[in-house]
Amino acid sequence: MSTTVLRRLVVATVVAAATVGAVTPASAAAKQAPQTVSVTAQTDRLVAPAAATLRAGVTTFQVSTPDYGGREVGLIQLKPGVQLENLLANLATVLHNDDLVAKKAAGAVVYRDSVLLGGAIVTPRAPQVFSQMLFQGTYYLVDYRSLANPAATNHYQKITVGRGFNSYWPSTDHLVLQYQDNEGQPRFRAPATLKAGAKLLIVNLTDQMADSVFLPVQPGTTDEDIVKFFSGQAAPPFIGQPQGALPTSSRYAVHYQADLAPGRYVLLSFVGDRETGIPGAARGMYKLIDVI
Repeated sequence: MSTTVLRRLVVATVVAAATVGAVTPASAAAKQAPQTVSVTAQTDRLVAPAAATLRAGVTTFQVSTPDYGGREVGLIQLKPGVQLENLLANLATVLHNDDLVAKKAAGAVVYRDSVLLGGAIVTPRAPQVFSQMLFQGTYYLVDYRSLANPAATNHYQKITVGRGFNSYWPSTDHLVLQYQDNEGQPRFRAPATLKAGAKLLIVNLTDQMADSVFLPVQPGTTDEDIVKFFSGQAAPPFIGQPQGALPTSSRYAVHYQADLAPGRYVLLSFVGDRETGIPGAARGMYKLIDVI
């Protein structure tokens, strides 16, 4: 395990232990104001400041879009020596190509050459907020949806993190774990009920990247309904657009504020298995949740 991954896991564990079910201590909050970056995903460009003055520590990204089709804005760090355009071409294949052989080859490159640090699925009705621990270095905000268009331009923004350290810590209401059961199948451990606007620390303990997507479902939807849908035996129970946190790499975490309207949701992962391509949700990685 690399030193950077170990540091992130230690930080995530400490933050979870210190803040789940609690409010950030006033003394800690008073030391530093939150570092925030406002991001707007237009239909033809990603608008964000060239935040060269960011310090290491937790940075909060406030993501919005005027696109009624919704957008997906993710945060990526490249491994040393990797070219961004090559990485984005492979990521586009993973996200938007139906050829399993091509997806598997491209996915191997994404796993090898980058670290995915979460992000947000947004609609005009519901701007989203996610936070990430950033160390000194270079990162990229990327509009994942735009990667479906090979001719797309202005679909990413470079973020530079310099020296210093911002000690602000966001409070956390609940811990959400992405993990594998004794048979190696991906699962969620999450509360059955959330308050609207709950702040979640999502920790990926699986051996591959995973996302956390909230989809509204019909009232009374059961586990059996979800299983039947993914096995092709029932119509989709979904009744609205997705919201949620985009994938993080294995052993990484992201802080996400669930700005969800009250109702019943299924929390699931759409990321395909790196060998078979089968989505996590079809392998049991889902959890029915009521938002109150």
